[in-house]
Amino acid sequence: MIHRSWQLYVLNLALFAGLFSFWQLEPVPLFVFLCAWLLWAMCTFPLALWYRRGHEGLPMFELICLAYGFAYAVAVYLTPNWITIASQRVDLHWELVEQCVLLAICGVTAGVILFYLTERVTKDLGLRRLFLEIPFAARQTYIIACLAVGLGARIFSTLYESVDPTYSALLTAAAGQLYIGLVVLAYDAFEGRRSQGSLVAVASFTTIIGLLSGMLEPAVLPLLLVLVVRWHVRNRFPWLLGIGLLLFFLVVNPVKYEYRNLTWAAEERVGPLDRIANWVKAAQTTYFELKDPTSPDEEDNAFRRSLQRIDLLHKLAYVKSLTPESVPFLRGESYRYMLVTFIPRLFWPNKPRANEATDLVDYAYGFRFPDRESHGTNIGAGFVAEAYANFSWAGVIVIMGIQGLVFAVLNRILNAPGNLGGQAIYATVMMVFLNGIGTSAVVLFGNILQFIIVSIIFLRVFCGSAQLVRQSPQFGSTSAKRA
Repeated sequence: MIHRSWQLYVLNLALFAGLFSFWQLEPVPLFVFLCAWLLWAMCTFPLALWYRRGHEGLPMFELICLAYGFAYAVAVYLTPNWITIASQRVDLHWELVEQCVLLAICGVTAGVILFYLTERVTKDLGLRRLFLEIPFAARQTYIIACLAVGLGARIFSTLYESVDPTYSALLTAAAGQLYIGLVVLAYDAFEGRRSQGSLVAVASFTTIIGLLSGMLEPAVLPLLLVLVVRWHVRNRFPWLLGIGLLLFFLVVNPVKYEYRNLTWAAEERVGPLDRIANWVKAAQTTYFELKDPTSPDEEDNAFRRSLQRIDLLHKLAYVKSLTPESVPFLRGESYRYMLVTFIPRLFWPNKPRANEATDLVDYAYGFRFPDRESHGTNIGAGFVAEAYANFSWAGVIVIMGIQGLVFAVLNRILNAPGNLGGQAIYATVMMVFLNGIGTSAVVLFGNILQFIIVSIIFLRVFCGSAQLVRQSPQFGSTSAKRA
C-alpha cells in the first residue's frame, strides 16, 4: 500500500496543477506551466520524504526547498511577466522565463541530490554528531541569558543603526542568541514543561522589536521558529498559525516601504515610541490615503507588491537576458569574500564587507546605482541568479550542489532528535536562508561557522556540555525523548 506521505505528495501536485490552471495573473504558455509544475514537484519532494521518514529532526532543509518553489514556480503564475529597473518597466519574453524555470529545476535538483548523497555518505563514514545537552536545571538560566543578550543586541542595532564594522559580526552573533533561546523556550512550552503564555509574550515582543527596525525578516523569524517547533513537537502542521503568519506578511510588507521613508529619512534619530507611531502613519498612508490596495491597477496594488517580494524568477530572467552580451560573466568575483571570511575583522579592520558581493551584482545589472545610495536595503538577485552571473548554467548546478552539501553536513552534525541545543542552533542558522535565498551566497554562508562557534561557546558557559558522538542513546525518534 502506498504510504500516506506519498498520497499527500501526489495530492499536492494535483492541487497545484488545478489551482494554477485557473489562477494566473497572465496567460501562461503550456510548456512554461509544465516546467513550473515540475519545479514545484522537486521543491516539495524533500518535505514528503521527511514525512515518510517519521518527522526525524527539524524540517529546515525541506522548508528552504519550499521557499525555492514559491520564488521560482509560484512566481510564474502570481507575478507579472516584467520587472522594474531604474523606475522603468522591462517586459520579459516567455521563452526567456521558460529557460529560467529550467535553470531553477537544474539548480534545485542538484541541491537536493547532493543533500541526500552527502547525508548518506556522512552517515556511512560515521561523521560524529555534536551533542549539545541542555540540562533542565540549567535551561531557565540559559533561556534568560539568550533572551537578554539577544534582545539587548537587537534593540541596540535597531536604535543605533550605524555600527563599527569591527564589531558588527559580534553584534549579529549576539542578536542570534535571541532566536536560539526562543527555540528552546518553544520546545519547553509545547512539550508542557513551561507555560505557553511566556512563549507568546517573548515571541510577540521580539516581533515588535523586529518591526521597529523596518526590516520584515527579524519580525517574521520569531513567528516562523515557533511555528516550526510546534510542527515538530505535535507532528502536524499548525494551519491556523501558518495562515495567520501568511496574512501578517501580506499585510505588513507593503507598509514597510512607507515606514522606512518616515523613519530612515528622518534628520534625527527616531526613538521607539516615534517608530511605533510611524508604523501607524505608514499603515494609514498605504491602506487609506492611497487607492484601494486590492485595486487591479498594477501600480497601486499593495498586495501584488507583497507577492512580488518573493519573486526571484523574473530577476533571474533579467540577469540572463543581459549575460554575457551586455554584462560579462563575473567569473567568481562575487564569491571572493569566501577567501577571507574566516579572518576575524578584529584582526583585519579593513576586511571587505560581505555585502559587497550583493552590491557587485546589483550595480552590474542596475538593480541599484552607487550614486543613488541612501539608507536602504540590499535587493539581491538571489543565489541562482548570482551563480548564473558568475559561471552560467554550470555555475548554477555547482553552486546549488555545494549549498545542498553544506546543508547536509549541518543537518548531520546538529539536527538530531534529543539534541536540543544543536537543533536550536541549527534552526536559527537555517531559518535565515528562507529569506536569504534572495541575497548573495557569501552574505549568509560567510558567517555560518563563526556564528555556530560563538553559539556553542555561549551554550557551554551556561550548560557546560558539548560532545561529539557517533550515536547517543538520547537521540530518539521523537522530541519527547529530550532530556
